[in-house]
Amino acid sequence: MAQDFDDLEELLEDFVGELRQTNRSKGTIDTYSRDIQYFRKYLMAQGLPTNTASLTKEAIGGYTEHTLNRPNQRTGKPVTLEFAHRKYRSLQQLCKYLLREELLDAKPVHTDEPTYRPRQAGASTRHRCSEEAADRLRWNRVRGSSRRRHNPAPR
Repeated sequence: MAQDFDDLEELLEDFVGELRQTNRSKGTIDTYSRDIQYFRKYLMAQGLPTNTASLTKEAIGGYTEHTLNRPNQRTGKPVTLEFAHRKYRSLQQLCKYLLREELLDAKPVHTDEPTYRPRQAGASTRHRCSEEAADRLRWNRVRGSSRRRHNPAPR
């Protein structure tokens, strides 16, 4: 049975300990910690308790919607779907941990499905290249050869 009195801040310390034991990178641990702290601040701003009882589909959905609707703090532009999805993945990993530790009764997020989502048409990409360059990269990978072999120096 879930214990509703466990505060997310206390649980975060245990979660971080588990991440360290499973050799997660410092960057991953810092990202998860920061994202979970942002979720905790969101709950407090909404007047919701900051315990496991607040880990509901509605609260996480509201937080995701809030994240998508706010501007980027550095640039002022809308946040990307990738940014919001990363925050969701952090909460997803926390929920998986809480389910394993039997501190959560129900699954507020999908923990059985992969955490990636297919790229949507027209979505921004971090690395852009032409179709010709992409085909060349695919061809090089298939052949297992380096660029040097395909572009020999003139004789």
